[in-house]
Amino acid sequence: SIETDLARSREASGDHGNKSDYGLEELAALSRTLSTRVAAVAELVHDVFDAAREPLDGDNALEHAVNDEPHYVVAAARVVELHARLRRTTLIPTALEDAKRSGEAPQEALERLRHSLTGVPARSDALQRLFKGARTRCIRVYAETQMRLVDEGSSRVEASLGAASACLDDLKSSHDKLKPCVPPRWPLVRIYRAAVEAHVTSQLQPFWSRDELEVAELMKVYEWLQAYNALVDKIDPICEEDNFSDDDDELPPLTFRGPSSLFNEAAEKLMAQYLARVGDQVEGWFGNIRAKKAAPRLDEHGRPVTTRPEDMFQIVQLQVSIAREHALKSADDGGQHVATVVLRCLEELRGDARRSVERASLCTDAVSTYVA
Repeated sequence: SIETDLARSREASGDHGNKSDYGLEELAALSRTLSTRVAAVAELVHDVFDAAREPLDGDNALEHAVNDEPHYVVAAARVVELHARLRRTTLIPTALEDAKRSGEAPQEALERLRHSLTGVPARSDALQRLFKGARTRCIRVYAETQMRLVDEGSSRVEASLGAASACLDDLKSSHDKLKPCVPPRWPLVRIYRAAVEAHVTSQLQPFWSRDELEVAELMKVYEWLQAYNALVDKIDPICEEDNFSDDDDELPPLTFRGPSSLFNEAAEKLMAQYLARVGDQVEGWFGNIRAKKAAPRLDEHGRPVTTRPEDMFQIVQLQVSIAREHALKSADDGGQHVATVVLRCLEELRGDARRSVERASLCTDAVSTYVA
């Protein structure tokens, strides 16, 4: 059609020369026309490609899956996979061949392809879209649940943990609904895990960053962190990394495997705070027992006795029973939590026994000095 337009222009001007010979002006016009039309086609392809991926944006993917419209998500995922194949088999080899002929550095050619209208890494882009949608949904679910729980009279810690659990439940449900709609190698678990941890961490971090929680609240946060890590250890176990894409540098933060190291560190910090509280509390109670001025008591044989050891072991039993309750609520740790509390109480008992022996030794020395 371009040559036809040029031929008509020549006839109108009375030029009947060789139709295959173009002047400079005609070549310039031809170049401008070709550039315009090629650019229009490229832009059209980009727009069509972008529209085909729209079902993956925001909450669109989940809404389609929930509303019995999974075919939209399936079609979008199929387009993404077809483009990934086209990029791997055609676009990248062509870009490298062109770079070789022109003397351009291969990396520069690939970078230009990456930022072109049709050369964007579609699979990585799809994961980015799902991640952003999951993050937005997580923020909304967290805020709505937290406000509802506060209105119902929950404490700040209870409302925050309840909102975090709601996010986890919602995104687990989202994963279950979307998983059949996308290729098995798409790491939906890690996408949703990244979304949850990115938001929940920012909301819960003050609870373990500052030593200001009551013991009961402290243990609730600890138990939530333990339960979360027990869950992700099952759904995102530690294993050899798989090569998901040729463009791993553009994937969302999907470096997770197994329990969250940050949440493990936070749980250890909270446990240290809890054990310090237990030690201070037991030491205070032991001090009250030592300071108690009770009249001497005799047993059935007329020997003086004291209830102090019994009182102290009742305190230890109380702390151990509390630790057992918390252990039942948290993830199975093989009794490690209870054992740690028992050892902390035994440290206080040993300290009290050592002080008692020192006082008895001082009294014996004083009596010996007095008698001498």
